[in-house]
Amino acid sequence: MRISTRKIDDVVVLDMSGKITTGEPTQLLRRTFQELLEQGETRFVFNMLKVSWLDSGGIGSVVACHRRVVGKKGVIRLVLKGRAHDLFTMTSLDKVFKIFETVAEAPASLADWRPGEVLEIGEPDEVDAVS
Repeated sequence: MRISTRKIDDVVVLDMSGKITTGEPTQLLRRTFQELLEQGETRFVFNMLKVSWLDSGGIGSVVACHRRVVGKKGVIRLVLKGRAHDLFTMTSLDKVFKIFETVAEAPASLADWRPGEVLEIGEPDEVDAVS
């Protein structure tokens, strides 16, 4: 898995590619995300259009990132299609995350966003235990 970051206005876009699976890929996502949180970033777009595979550990890591950013009064928007979109829909995570089909749409959706808008799920320890 590869992750690169860029900013669109005050939103950090994490461009991800490859497989997000249990192990090094999920650890990379969590480390990268934690570093950005420590830098004071709170608005994120996870661009997952080039993610070729996502397992339960990958989904768990995205959820863990959500829990951490909500604790900092922040938000994550997802950009995904195909199988990844289907997985987030089947697990009802499309009710937690706003999902977009293009990167251009996602940052714009944060223009009027206010903390507390996104549904919270589980306790952080519960989410971390799953992944």
